[in-house]
Amino acid sequence: MRRLFWMTVGATVGIVAMRKATRTVQAISPSGLSERLTTLGIAMRVLGDEVRMGMAEREAELNAALARGVLTSAPRRPELAAGQETATGSGRHALRTGGS
Repeated sequence: MRRLFWMTVGATVGIVAMRKATRTVQAISPSGLSERLTTLGIAMRVLGDEVRMGMAEREAELNAALARGVLTSAPRRPELAAGQETATGSGRHALRTGGS
């Protein structure tokens, strides 16, 4: 009975290892890599379409808000439009128009 159990365990482990090895070999073969690159290309195209749709929706929302007068086209921080320095010092965070 014990031998039968361990023989079954060994056969199961062998089958699982062979299936995993076969999948790995197929994944790194030229046809497998081609399939993965095709899938990646499709996914990138879908992502680009989604981003463009989101940008168009947001642009429509902003244009509608501008038309209603909810938003203005003036900058939020008037001191930036005037060219004043808002950061202190002349380090890398200082504005280029006012920093040394």
